[in-house]
Amino acid sequence: MKLFSFCFIWILAGCGNAVSRNEISSPPTVIAEQTQPPTAAQNQPRADPQLTVRMERFTWTRTLLYKVEIQPDGKAFFTKTDGKFVGTKITGKAESKLEKEKMRRLLAEIEAADFSSLDDAYSYTHKNCASAMTDTDSVKVYIKLNEREKTIDHDLGCFDVSFAELKEETNRKDRIHPRKLYELENRIDEITETRRWTGENR
Repeated sequence: MKLFSFCFIWILAGCGNAVSRNEISSPPTVIAEQTQPPTAAQNQPRADPQLTVRMERFTWTRTLLYKVEIQPDGKAFFTKTDGKFVGTKITGKAESKLEKEKMRRLLAEIEAADFSSLDDAYSYTHKNCASAMTDTDSVKVYIKLNEREKTIDHDLGCFDVSFAELKEETNRKDRIHPRKLYELENRIDEITETRRWTGENR
């Protein structure tokens, strides 16, 4: 009986050692990292912003002086009501094309002006000017960026100081309110180079 017990214990010990040796000698199981293939949306290049800009300048009599419209593909159309262009034989209308760099610059100017946060109009009737004059030139700016669009009517007789502070020696153009909208209007002229047709420097 003792001999049988000894043999049984010896067999169990041998099995245990075999299991241990198998555990040590077996290579670890490596689970391969599965990488998901890029989706179709990730493979597609990011689309350019769809930007449309239209700016109209009016005289103090509310007569349209000229209009410039920029389409998402960069095409720019210029219309002058009296048909008189400076230094060219063009009458009435002209067309040009803005490069992508200019379209990006135009978008940057719109964002810098925070156009979407501005009021829909600035004039003496809207009471959002520190002081305002009647019978002054005005500008209407329409901007559509993707699905968002906005129009602002801007009377250039809207100032950021009172009439008492608006001294005779002060350049009134320096006090036009809001300043960033006025500067955006000038940048639109600059980027589309309307001066080549109007001869005017705003």
